[in-house]
Amino acid sequence: MTEPKDKRTTAWKVWKGEQELKTIEVVDPQYQQFKENFDEAHKDDSKGLGDSIAKVAKAVGADKLVKWVAGEDCGCKERREAANKKYGYHQIQCPNQKQAEWIVDFFKPGQRHLVTGKVDTKQQENIVKIINHSFGTNHKAGRCGSCVGGWINQMKKLHESYV
Repeated sequence: MTEPKDKRTTAWKVWKGEQELKTIEVVDPQYQQFKENFDEAHKDDSKGLGDSIAKVAKAVGADKLVKWVAGEDCGCKERREAANKKYGYHQIQCPNQKQAEWIVDFFKPGQRHLVTGKVDTKQQENIVKIINHSFGTNHKAGRCGSCVGGWINQMKKLHESYV
């Protein structure tokens, strides 16, 4: 059915409802659990330099000393947020459901590339897309075997957390 021109008609409303139904994504329960576990595992990751400094200060006890000397409102929170904003780290992103399913298929036992250790161009392109999405990198597919091997190892970590 093509989109009716007049949005005031019942036909357009029916068409719009059909379009919305087409876009509803069915989420695999295994993927949903993976996403929840992934988010839980990475919730305490440092968001930037400020978080890293705060973790070191806490580990050596400097945070307690500063609060004892300067009081509860020493400005640490504001400085931490400013450092995070200025020197932020890339937060690792959870692969989307389609990417997660591709990763599972890639690591299924008996796959030719697992036996030969070689991936084809299409597989390499998918690997690069997933790595760039998940780790915030800007890699390009190429012929460097050690690069591809490193990307596969990163992807294997994602796979191990999914299955």
